[in-house]
Amino acid sequence: MRLSTSVKSRYTSSDPRESARAMIARASAAREAGLDGLYVGDHHSVGAGFHQNTSILGRLAAEWSGTLGAIFV
Repeated sequence: MRLSTSVKSRYTSSDPRESARAMIARASAAREAGLDGLYVGDHHSVGAGFHQNTSILGRLAAEWSGTLGAIFV
């Protein structure tokens, strides 16, 4: 069985850098847990800021060795 996780790309604070650090920490934790895939999605209709898929996936790739994916709306 292959297990994956989805990481929220929406800002969880007023500082996008803090939110990006939290995403990186979750990616590292997922890698350490031995998960197979890491995914992010778009959040155009939430009324808050979010990290762009392509750029954040590029950064998360440095912490990840499995499958990466994204939802582009």
